Amino acid sequence: MLHRLRQWDVLSSFRVDYFINNSNYVAKRIKKIYNREAVTIYPNVDMKRFELYREKEDFYLAS
Repeated sequence: MLHRLRQWDVLSSFRVDYFINNSNYVAKRIKKIYNREAVTIYPNVDMKRFELYREKEDFYLAS
């Protein structure tokens, strides 16, 4: 089932005019999977509003 879905996805990619993504990581995946270039538009985030929290805390994250 997944094989057919991947085939359909790749075939559908030929109808795409432009691939637009929000990171270089995703652009590399697009290049690897579809062999197409992608335009990266970074999210509009003011990095000055955020600080890196260097102190470690013990916690568990469950989803």
